[in-house]
Amino acid sequence: MSIFAYKKPAAEITTKGFVKIGRGEHIRGAVQIVKKNGGENNLHYHTHAETFWFVLSGRVKFYGPDDVILGEFAAGEGIITP
Repeated sequence: MSIFAYKKPAAEITTKGFVKIGRGEHIRGAVQIVKKNGGENNLHYHTHAETFWFVLSGRVKFYGPDDVILGEFAAGEGIITP
């Protein structure tokens, strides 16, 4: 069992950063912070694991293979990829 809590980083993040929030035998949890003008992100997946993406604030657009749009999400929305 692992208990976690997210705390916003004290230092200003200029483009992108990670906050690790927990880890188990089969799952890892982290918050990725991407600033508004931070550019593109390197969203990717691994064939042996599902991934959970959840937008805390702002908006995001996720692309799949061949630049197919998987979805556009706002705060409180997200996607689970196989």
